[in-house]
Amino acid sequence: MNLKSNFSLGLAFSIALHLALLVGLIATVEFEQVKIQSDPVAPIIQAKALDIRDVETQVNKIKAEQQAKKERLKAEEKASQVQADEARRQRLDEEKQLKQLELEKIRADEQAKVAQAKREQEQELAKQAEAERKLQEVQRQEAEAAAAAAEVLRLKKIEEQKQAEEQAKKAKEAADKAERERIEQEQQRQQAEQERQQAEKERIEAEEAQKLAQEQQRKAEEAARVAEEQRKVEVENARKAKEKAAKEEQQRLEKQQREAQEAEFERLMQEEMANEANQRSQNRTLGEVEKYKAMIMSTIQQNWRIDNSMYGKQCRISISLASNGFVTNIGKGEGEKSVCDSARRAIESARELPVSSDPAVYQQLKNITLILQPE
Repeated sequence: MNLKSNFSLGLAFSIALHLALLVGLIATVEFEQVKIQSDPVAPIIQAKALDIRDVETQVNKIKAEQQAKKERLKAEEKASQVQADEARRQRLDEEKQLKQLELEKIRADEQAKVAQAKREQEQELAKQAEAERKLQEVQRQEAEAAAAAAEVLRLKKIEEQKQAEEQAKKAKEAADKAERERIEQEQQRQQAEQERQQAEKERIEAEEAQKLAQEQQRKAEEAARVAEEQRKVEVENARKAKEKAAKEEQQRLEKQQREAQEAEFERLMQEEMANEANQRSQNRTLGEVEKYKAMIMSTIQQNWRIDNSMYGKQCRISISLASNGFVTNIGKGEGEKSVCDSARRAIESARELPVSSDPAVYQQLKNITLILQPE
């Protein structure tokens, strides 16, 4: 298209340039004519005839240049057609290579998706292991907190026991100073001590009951929290399992579609290869047929007795051959009778003619028609 456009533009420019040159030459001629008419001197008439011949020469030169340019452009168009055929063949080869590359890319994408799914599965297992580790850590911390609370309670009881022993010691010292007062005070002290111990016992029991209730409440809250975290983990696992199943189903469908596309592509490639093989086989068969026809003609020519009256004449004759080349039938022939009779005798003299062992080639040779002409 660009070549034709450039040709049209160049041709238009050339025509315009030549027209301008022609107009200039005609104007020069007219100017000379005006000079001739204004001057009556006779020798100037010869100059007028010379200018007209120059114009004709220039016009013929322009036409010759245009004709040469047209022939050059035709040659360039022919060369461009050859280049276009070569480019078309290269484009077909590139398309075939591109199809192969697309097939390899589809397989590489499939392998990458399988690897990605494997990595996601490993990450999911790692998350589950981390959640289990955190749960065990919480349980360990709870056990340590319970042990610490028991230790505090034991130390407190020891302190209270020490205080009681100290008070008993002081009471005993007071009893030593005043024995009589000691008995009375001892009774009061014992009663007070009993009341105090009772009150202390009740206080300790109340504190222990309160701590036990708080501990039970804390454990219940902790158990509820752990249960809620476990529920969230189970919900998340269920959601991920559902997403994974959906993703695997999508991958299965994509893989099935790709396999179908690959199968169709393979079928088309096999069909194309089969067509090419069939075409090559047909071409080979035709080549073999022509080769054996030439051999048959050569064998007949070798056994043909020709006289001068046969030259320039011919005979169209049919022959039937067995698979071993034996001549089973010879037609009467169409054409010059003397040539046909002589050709029949040459074929009968040969008796066996060359045939191919290829069944496809023999099928086209077993009944052939030859045009025989003395050489």
